[in-house]
Amino acid sequence: MLKLIVSHRCDDQSLDACRAFVSDLKERLVNVPFYTSDELGHYMVVLWKCCRLDPDLCWDALPFDQRKNAVLSELDYAVFHKERKKGRVIRVKQYVIYGDENRTREKLKGSQSQQINTAFIRAGKRDASAVRRQFASSKPDVCQEQVWV
Repeated sequence: MLKLIVSHRCDDQSLDACRAFVSDLKERLVNVPFYTSDELGHYMVVLWKCCRLDPDLCWDALPFDQRKNAVLSELDYAVFHKERKKGRVIRVKQYVIYGDENRTREKLKGSQSQQINTAFIRAGKRDASAVRRQFASSKPDVCQEQVWV
């Protein structure tokens, strides 16, 4: 699976920052990419609003279980949740928010880590090359393909 940086922002985790990022990304693409993230709730709302079938639909007017069926069928969006015990990650669970679970599983199988991975996204203002070196030393060969959308 090819991964490419199409849009990059260093911003806070506000709803406005999420809207700006997804809008910028949508303007640059002709297809609907495979979105992955942590559980920041803004992405679920913003992606729904960008990819809904009917622009007149209102997020608040639809019950939760109907929202999933109101977006483009090609939209795949999955999140991960880290379970911690005494500050250490003991388990990572993945959930499909939008899209087909089998198609999402196949896309993840095609990636090197075979799971949702946002290792470099939170690098923020730190030296990105230092983050890559640190990640490469702990997981050989992963960095060469771990570029995010």
